[in-house]
Amino acid sequence: MTEMDALHGVMAIAIVILASALSIVWIRGQKGSSSAGGGRFKRLTDSLPWPVWLRGPDGKVVEANRAYWELAGVPNAQDGVTEGKAKELLSVADPFFPKSDTSPLAELAVRSGVAQSESVVLAPAGKRLVFDVTEAPVAENSSLQDAPATIGFARDLTDLEAAQGELARQVAAQEQMLEGMDTGIAIYGPDKRLRWFNEAYCKVWNIEEDVLLDQPTWGTVLERLRERRVLPETADFRAFKRRLEALFTDLLEPLEEYLYLPDERTFKRVISPHPLGGLVMSFEDVTDRIALERSHNTLTAVQRMTLDSLQEGVCVFGSDGRVKLFNEVYAKLLGPDSSWLEDGPHVTELVDRAKERFSGVTDWESFRSQVVDAVAEPKPRNGQMTLSEGQVIEYRYVPLPDGQCLILYLDVTDSTRVAQALNERNEAFDRADLLKVRFIASVSHELRSPLNAIMGFAEALDAGIAGPLPDRGLGYVSNILAASQDLNRLIGEILDLAALQAGFLEMAQEPIDLGRILGAACAEVGAVRANLDVDVEYEATSEVAVSSGIENTIIGDEQRLRHALLALLEMFLSALDTKSGIRVSLSIADDAQPVIKIAPKEGRPSVETLMSFVDPREVGASLRGRGSEVGLTLARHVLEQHGATIEVLPNRRVPVHIECRFSSQDIDT
Repeated sequence: MTEMDALHGVMAIAIVILASALSIVWIRGQKGSSSAGGGRFKRLTDSLPWPVWLRGPDGKVVEANRAYWELAGVPNAQDGVTEGKAKELLSVADPFFPKSDTSPLAELAVRSGVAQSESVVLAPAGKRLVFDVTEAPVAENSSLQDAPATIGFARDLTDLEAAQGELARQVAAQEQMLEGMDTGIAIYGPDKRLRWFNEAYCKVWNIEEDVLLDQPTWGTVLERLRERRVLPETADFRAFKRRLEALFTDLLEPLEEYLYLPDERTFKRVISPHPLGGLVMSFEDVTDRIALERSHNTLTAVQRMTLDSLQEGVCVFGSDGRVKLFNEVYAKLLGPDSSWLEDGPHVTELVDRAKERFSGVTDWESFRSQVVDAVAEPKPRNGQMTLSEGQVIEYRYVPLPDGQCLILYLDVTDSTRVAQALNERNEAFDRADLLKVRFIASVSHELRSPLNAIMGFAEALDAGIAGPLPDRGLGYVSNILAASQDLNRLIGEILDLAALQAGFLEMAQEPIDLGRILGAACAEVGAVRANLDVDVEYEATSEVAVSSGIENTIIGDEQRLRHALLALLEMFLSALDTKSGIRVSLSIADDAQPVIKIAPKEGRPSVETLMSFVDPREVGASLRGRGSEVGLTLARHVLEQHGATIEVLPNRRVPVHIECRFSSQDIDT
């Protein structure tokens, strides 16, 4: 029974009591006079909103109020009419029982002595109305012959029936909607029994529908779920059960909590008090959502740590121009506080806050508009900017697919300063090279002019132009000529070396038969050292002989290369500790490149001397300070210009020797 039904029941009892009192009033009035009784009854009942009537012993209506006659379609019955007219009106058929002159319900009330009620549907003026009609017997009174047998009244239940129908339709619609949801829903009554559930509730707990149709109690359901091990693990199940059952009386607001089941499922349970008593429970499977949130949070944390570990400042602006993501490097570069950036300020606020960092900007409004436009309409762009502290920041705008703008900032102050220093150093080197060339050219001119004069006068004295000289004087002149020639050669080597290092020395590019000029160089050195019993043995392998003019031919300056090879042979001979001689061979390596090998016949050459030729940083004491050092340096550069790689190969089984491997056919001019 609903609260509304209970209220109507109370009203019905009150109306019965009121009707009994009215019948007594009418009876007492009849004892005095008929007209007085009827007048009192009408005065008391016409103000009532529901129809009230009295029936005589014959079952016909003997008195009624205004509401009754209005409903019966006799609107003038309430006017002051004669008694006879009233009797005619009283003969109108009972509107609640039009098929009979008397009411069967009244007859049943008289026979049973108990008030009887039933619902009646009327349609006055084509309007459907529902009434609850009650006929109550009146106590017998032998002193009054015309005492009424029953008193009746009718309650209009049309609105109540419509409301109940609407409520039933809404409940049916809600049940249909809840039935189609994936969330398990159950409704327990005040007696803790299951009143309603949907199919999803059965699937959530894997319970047969037949079991739930028996309306088990909440405690019984909990016991069954515990047996199936689908409830969260708890140390004291009885306390857990009592706490949940206490919600039927203690819960005033919806209770929301998460259930972590042993089968790794997670449910969001919401328990709410039902308006009519009991509880409404919903169980939503949030396992996938929790896993997704966990994955998202992990990804966000990894992303945050990754961004914070970068040397670049990273900031992402949304399509609304607000900060969505940033790292600590970005906050330190531009100065804003990290906590302030967490609130997602707009780009205009960010630019205004960092205004002091851009003190070098002359037109601030234009600069501000450019930054805002670049974020609002992101396009790929990059550049550099200098902050007030002298920091040089390299920035890059990257438009993202979702309309956001990624900005990368990199502090390149140190690298910029290093690059600037290197440029200044290179410029200084260039100026130094130019000064060196000019100095050498000037010095060579200043040296060659007096040297040529000395050589000219010495040659004149040697030719006897100034007259005959004694033998001792001729010896002096011969020594002057020899020293002048050595000095002239040394000046030429210095000029060539300076020009080569400065990139001004031009070399001829022509095919060179390496085997031929190597053999000629060996023969020339051997002829010079013949009087010292030094033998220079040259050998070309069979592969060189077959491929002569092909693989062993390189492109370069033949004259300068021959002088370089002569210097190389002379250097190796000077490094020997004996006068046994050297072996020179030319072979073709596996990569089809020619290789010159110089090895001693006996003894062991000075490794220090050899290394001083290969690596200028390892200048040996035997060569340091000697004029041949310039020539050897020039020879090494010429060989390198022809693509040669020189190595000193000390080995326990093979004597220390030099290998000169040519790996390029073209020289760098």
